[in-house]
Amino acid sequence: MTTNKYEVAFEALFKDKNPEYYIKLTQALSDFENHLISTGIIKNTDYSNYVELLKKISEDDNLKLDITYDLKGSLKG
Repeated sequence: MTTNKYEVAFEALFKDKNPEYYIKLTQALSDFENHLISTGIIKNTDYSNYVELLKKISEDDNLKLDITYDLKGSLKG
């Protein structure tokens, strides 16, 4: 998988224009990602693990995941 140059440019602009929000957002997402790994929902940060998770979600409308991390609250903070 290659990085999209538009994503990189957008992220750099976002970081430059609103560094405090950028730092908090990336920390919240990193914390959530670490929660997914620690609970075994994904194995590591490789994109293929996210693809597999999305496949599982799309195949099972009643999939129960042990997610206790308050992502919504973290993002509001």
